[in-house]
Amino acid sequence: MFPTKMKEERIKRGWTQKKVADVVGLTTTAVSDIENGKAKPSYKVLCALEDLFGLTHRELFKSID
Repeated sequence: MFPTKMKEERIKRGWTQKKVADVVGLTTTAVSDIENGKAKPSYKVLCALEDLFGLTHRELFKSID
């Protein structure tokens, strides 16, 4: 498990996990699991995350140290 760039991007934008969850139709726990590399999003959620952040999946799920 590794943290992803998605978390960094969310924080940079001042968004809460609840905001992201509400927009893409997930729970805050699911968003946390995706951000921390514990779960993988479905294709539908992946597309919604790309649209929300304006980044590709490769950019969003790049691991960070």
